[in-house]
Amino acid sequence: MSYKQETESGAESPVDSGYGNSSSLKIRGEVILVPRPSDDSRDPLNWGQAKKYIVLSILTLAAFTGHALALANQLGLIAQANLYHKSLTEISYTGVVIVLVFCFIEETGFTRKDGRIYPPQPSKFIPNRIATFFPGTAVAHVGGFKEASHSALAQFLIGISPVSISCGFYLISMCGWFVSLNTLLGVFLQNSVEEGGYGFTPQQSAAFTFTLWIGMFAAQIWGYFVNDRVPLSISKRASGAWKPEYRLHALWIPSVVLMPAGLGLFGSSLQYQLHYMVLAAGAFLVTTSSNMAVPVVLNYLVECFMSHPIEVNCIMSLYRLGLGLGSPFFIEAWVNQVGVGWVFGMMAFCTLASFVPIVVLMKYGHALRLISFGKLNKDEEGVQIVSKEEL
Repeated sequence: MSYKQETESGAESPVDSGYGNSSSLKIRGEVILVPRPSDDSRDPLNWGQAKKYIVLSILTLAAFTGHALALANQLGLIAQANLYHKSLTEISYTGVVIVLVFCFIEETGFTRKDGRIYPPQPSKFIPNRIATFFPGTAVAHVGGFKEASHSALAQFLIGISPVSISCGFYLISMCGWFVSLNTLLGVFLQNSVEEGGYGFTPQQSAAFTFTLWIGMFAAQIWGYFVNDRVPLSISKRASGAWKPEYRLHALWIPSVVLMPAGLGLFGSSLQYQLHYMVLAAGAFLVTTSSNMAVPVVLNYLVECFMSHPIEVNCIMSLYRLGLGLGSPFFIEAWVNQVGVGWVFGMMAFCTLASFVPIVVLMKYGHALRLISFGKLNKDEEGVQIVSKEEL
């Protein structure tokens, strides 16, 4: 709905790929697209749905699945390394991704008014592949050292802005406790019952991790059906005008209900040695709620700093991962001090407290967005996104 002006947000190329363009979709249903797609067939916003799904799937494979694959295949890595000197699944996975990227992924930048200037792309497939990948600068925007320095400074300035600090404090809790749980899950599962664990074998521990996969898929389904519908519904009641803070209302359920409940179940299960399915239910809720929250917050911040989506994602990664990666250094002492049940209980209370800044943003977000450094704040508040006929 709202994209960076010089968008790199998953786009169209001049190559006629046959997936079906949708250049007439300047209004989709009752939602007005912002920015409005041009009449240029090369406009990224005139991209057919089929190709969007294909390219998004490939980018997901390339960017994220490798980490998940290592976790899912942890029992096979050593055996495969002894046989092949490399992990066979990793080699085959990487090879498939390379082929898919070469065949389907194209430069997604598109020259817009007052935005970055992108070189024209060859229309034929082979010349386009050569220009895109060998070495790739023939179709991409090249900013040089000056732009790289500006990007680094922008990350810092965005990170210390009030809206980023508020969202970052929230993500520290929502993501930090999830990373902590994920990092220490194997310890809790494989410790003996006498030590407060479940005495799982490595095979049982690996099977338990499917709980996290199911939670991730549940979060994706939730996001597909809820994350856009909630703000659009609120916008429709507000005469169809857009306000970035409408997005944040999709965070109530994961933040106030699911994450605290999941942490409570997980801690109670460890404290009282409840059935491992109770532990699985807690892990599922924590995984689901964390993955439900991150896209909403990042979309909100990207809409607050529309010209700097990459910088927003970079600085938010520090907020998201810092606590989780640091928790193994202090959680053992924490458990020894208050007990494992209260550790996760305190995490649940911290989660509720971290939602307070989000509530503040819901009410005072407009004023806080105006407080920025380096004049980086740029949003689309007030843009009409619901057609008058549908109000």
